[in-house]
Amino acid sequence: MPFRYPSATIIRSYHFRDREYTFPVESTVGPEEGAGQLLIDVSPGYLLVTSAETTPKSSQTLHYVLQSDGSYLARATLTLVATGSGLINGRVTLRDPTNEVLILNVAIETQLFTSHSAITFPQTEPQESGSINLTIIQQGAHTPIVLSIDNPQQFSLATAGKNPHHTANLTLIPAFEGSTICVRYTPGRAGQHTARLLIQTPYTTRTLPLRGQASGWLGWVGLSEWPGRRILNDSSVGQSSSRVSQKLGLLLLFTLAGLAGIAYLYWNPLGASRQPLPSAVDSEIASSASRTVSDSVSASRVPPGGHLHTPTERNRTQQQADQRTDLTRRPTPQDSEQKSVTEMRKGSGHDLAKVSHSVRKRKPRVFRLAPDSITNQNEESDLEKELNQKKNR
Repeated sequence: MPFRYPSATIIRSYHFRDREYTFPVESTVGPEEGAGQLLIDVSPGYLLVTSAETTPKSSQTLHYVLQSDGSYLARATLTLVATGSGLINGRVTLRDPTNEVLILNVAIETQLFTSHSAITFPQTEPQESGSINLTIIQQGAHTPIVLSIDNPQQFSLATAGKNPHHTANLTLIPAFEGSTICVRYTPGRAGQHTARLLIQTPYTTRTLPLRGQASGWLGWVGLSEWPGRRILNDSSVGQSSSRVSQKLGLLLLFTLAGLAGIAYLYWNPLGASRQPLPSAVDSEIASSASRTVSDSVSASRVPPGGHLHTPTERNRTQQQADQRTDLTRRPTPQDSEQKSVTEMRKGSGHDLAKVSHSVRKRKPRVFRLAPDSITNQNEESDLEKELNQKKNR
């Protein structure tokens, strides 16, 4: 048998490791063929490297060596190297001195591989972006691949790099080891968003579902469209540290606003107490003054068939009414109480309960006024004498 190795006549894609496939070759001829050469050729897209010749070539030659039994043997280890961006179909042809030919077919199944069967983005705040890399490998073909997204408002595509240009449609020819693209998710508002990534090749079509959710705390309170926040986001695209600073600044702003609201609610009941506190002393003085005025009015009138007061009695009654009326006209504890409450709000720090207690405990000041003239109670007027004389008659 002229060719002992290789035993397999079909080379599959899974035989390759890093675009290389290594296999043994062994051929034997009889003494009659004599010393000769074994010619090995490969189709375009591949090169050959032998254990004796390390330079990749499209054609290699092996020499036969005489053996002890008189036969000639050609033996070597060959490495098939792919030169293109991917594995393609081809063949390896071996020809001995007797013109016997052995063909090894490189049968590469045309396949498309992706690193993700579906892409689900982590939770993202509105007006911010999240990205996931997708690797595409094309096997058995070297054809363009067309990618498109049916929801460009929320999702976009770009080739991986320092300055990616995001778009809804992208065309590329993957390298042998695969090409990486960037799938970006930029929600405009809070909620769940979905899309489909369509990958089209001449030999197959594949669809990858895209899912994203935006439910950040700013979107929950309805501030995702805040103009100031949009300006901050536009000026800090791609800067994670700036985004962290934005979040901390907004958190501090809402914290201060909350503290201001709590302080307002705490001090508002104190402001409502600026009105004068009711005083039992004021009520008592007002009631006494009312009774005094009523008594004085009643005393000035002579009811039919009633007793007529003497001038001395009328004078005494009038003096008492004037004295009580003057008391009602004097400053009441209400004025001092209002002043105390105002001073307390400016910095005294005492409770309203203590002020109210001190007001209730305070006694009114009563001033005794001496009458302008003292009338002798035993002295009778002419009218009284006349009335008494009529009664005695």
